[in-house]
Amino acid sequence: MTTALEDLKEARADLKLAREQLAAEKAKPIAEQDPVDVKNGQEEVKAAATAIEAVIVRYRNAERDLTKASTELKSAPEAAEATLTKTSTPTPDVVSEEIKAKQLSELEAERKAAAASGDQVAVAAVDAAIALVKAAPAEANKGEAKNSTVEGMDFQASFAKFLKEEVQVDTPWPTFNKKLKQKFENPELFLYKLQNTVYKFSFLLIPISLPFIWLLLCWKRGVTLYDHAVFALYSLSFMSFLFLALALTSHWVDWSHYSGWIFLAVLCHTYFQFKGAYALGWFSALWRTTIFVFVFAPIALGLFFTSIIILGAVG
Repeated sequence: MTTALEDLKEARADLKLAREQLAAEKAKPIAEQDPVDVKNGQEEVKAAATAIEAVIVRYRNAERDLTKASTELKSAPEAAEATLTKTSTPTPDVVSEEIKAKQLSELEAERKAAAASGDQVAVAAVDAAIALVKAAPAEANKGEAKNSTVEGMDFQASFAKFLKEEVQVDTPWPTFNKKLKQKFENPELFLYKLQNTVYKFSFLLIPISLPFIWLLLCWKRGVTLYDHAVFALYSLSFMSFLFLALALTSHWVDWSHYSGWIFLAVLCHTYFQFKGAYALGWFSALWRTTIFVFVFAPIALGLFFTSIIILGAVG
């Protein structure tokens, strides 16, 4: 329950930040507003509010477990009852009412702030969280079975389920294991933080890629790490523009049917960039492209996403 309350505080801070960013975008003159940024801001507000709901559901589940454990302990031998009395543990009902009042107070303040800024998306999202807090425990626990991701975000729902049910944390560092497991207990909030971390630290792909590019050209004279950094920067720029174009046109074209052509475009770009940037022959560029795309690139992406998960977990 304590962990859930800490996560609730963190989720509320994320909601406040998302709401402030959305308000800042809406405060711009109409001519300067970017509809895509406004829509993304609204989705971030919804996702942050959904994370709050998920934490509240988790708190309710912990509250239910505490009630069940207390009931079993009261039916145990007198020695166990004496131990319970000696520790002066507050009853679940007392704890529940105190926490419920505090949660409602904080969420009401968040709602007033959202209403004052005219952000109806945030108001509706916070209203849903308030309703969940006011609901009876049995009703709130039903929230565990519903899809608590933003409408249309099937990937998020699948990934959240994967984190919660499939991922096993077993690193050599017990403290990190504990912290990561706590994050996975609320996969919606963890995924929301992970998305923010990806774009903030996307530049990490450049230093991660440098050793692999160097291995392919370490014996070529007149080539320095600076050249490799420029190569990596141009490659990432091409990939960014490619996926941006795919995202902008996905409303009209189902690109999943053309994945082979997209991969071919990546291969061709990598080949011609190797050939042109380092003045290579067609065969030299071809074998370097093959090794880079099929061996080094997956390793670099694996290292990148591992770093992102660690940063998202400890952040």
